[in-house]
Amino acid sequence: MKTATKKFLFQFLPVLALLAFLSLTALYHCFGPYHGRIVDAATGEPLAGAVILVRFETCTYQGGEIVNRFADAVETETDGKGDFSIPSHRVFLFRPLHQWIPEAMTLVCKPEYGCFPKFRGSTVEGKTLSTLPENERVTIRLPRMETPEQRKENLSYIYAPQVPEEKMPRLLQIKRNEADQVKMEPLAEKSAGQ
Repeated sequence: MKTATKKFLFQFLPVLALLAFLSLTALYHCFGPYHGRIVDAATGEPLAGAVILVRFETCTYQGGEIVNRFADAVETETDGKGDFSIPSHRVFLFRPLHQWIPEAMTLVCKPEYGCFPKFRGSTVEGKTLSTLPENERVTIRLPRMETPEQRKENLSYIYAPQVPEEKMPRLLQIKRNEADQVKMEPLAEKSAGQ
């Protein structure tokens, strides 16, 4: 083999090895779009100002267990007609031995209403889902809370693990306001690194 060819191969092989490694660790996925309406479960009236947080995650096997890790999140708010829209959201990152969780985790909150999907009676109309389906308009029904005990219970549902605070400012404001209403201190949010 010629010296020039050997030199080229020795220079090119590390680049190939790096590209092969990166291709095994690179993750890309396009989530959404998500759109729909948030309504009062009892009356069907649209709820303006409801906050929708959609959280995207990866998972891996670690120590014999499946471990989820935060990848990204999008927060939006319903308009005066109770409608919301989250356009397609692309996420690209490097994580060795991870795969995408295809369903985005969803949290919907409105002051004085139970949070979807945890609070009893919060539902996606006509479905048995706890996440939002992509490319499908949905109606989410939130029940009005009747007692201080329900409001206290609901506070524990306003929780988005591993999501940085800057990704969910409206949701945190709802949680602080609700805690003030029931005269409780909000639970400390976990930082993105935990």
